Amino acid sequence: MVWYIVDTPWINSWLAYAHFNQNVSPCPGPLNNNRLLIEDHENKKWIAREGLTLATAKRSGDYRRVTSTAWNVLMKLYPGSGPAITATFDPVSV
Repeated sequence: MVWYIVDTPWINSWLAYAHFNQNVSPCPGPLNNNRLLIEDHENKKWIAREGLTLATAKRSGDYRRVTSTAWNVLMKLYPGSGPAITATFDPVSV
């Protein structure tokens, strides 16, 4: 299954804003995944930073994953978000 990657600090801010108290937690603004990437100048592309970890219910991490449906909703709510990062995960190993 293909998942979209979302920076953990951004999604935590969004969850606080959307689910807890909008008067206390500010809107996080456009989703920004740049912290998760570095530029590969030689190949003229962006690649994932080494050592990034998936956040789960049992441990904190650098990123979380969302479905394409959730990603598309976030893109509509927060224009200018991204960049889109996709990955496939084996559900048994995660």
